[in-house]
Amino acid sequence: MNPNRAKTAPGARTRPLAGRRSPGPRQQWAALLLLATVLALPVAGCGPGRALHPAPYVAKQDFPDGQAITRFTSQDLLQEINRERIRHGLAPLLSDRQLGLLAQRHAGYMIRQNRLSHHGFEERFQLSGARRCVENVARKYVSPRAVVQGWLESPEHREGLLAPDVTHAGVALEQGYAVLLGCRR
Repeated sequence: MNPNRAKTAPGARTRPLAGRRSPGPRQQWAALLLLATVLALPVAGCGPGRALHPAPYVAKQDFPDGQAITRFTSQDLLQEINRERIRHGLAPLLSDRQLGLLAQRHAGYMIRQNRLSHHGFEERFQLSGARRCVENVARKYVSPRAVVQGWLESPEHREGLLAPDVTHAGVALEQGYAVLLGCRR
């Protein structure tokens, strides 16, 4: 175990901050294909936002088939995120359609894999066009407040949720999986 790595919740994993760098031809081609795929997907309930840094996974309460989490929407989750940011003296995140598409696509990926993941985070960051992004994921919580509370209890999630330079967000909530992709434009 790396002694310089920040402590995380039990079973949690994290990835380091991602910065802008010039992608090679293969990465450019992969990003172009991913963008084309994202743009071809039908979208529901997306809004404006941006930022980049994935946090570890959170899945405190496990409910069969994600039924409990489907009682609220991605807009409800964004409202709860913004309530918490305001409580800490931060500006609320603006909903961003492009980030919403990226978050929704990632939620679909996690559903197909049946597990929490930050796989493809670098691609989402590049496609966002942002200078910095954060990403939090969660699974099968009973309410928007429970998701946000779970993120607050993890140092990496808390850092992303309360990042003062993050201004926009895409939030997705699909079949028990929640994704926050927040970015600075």
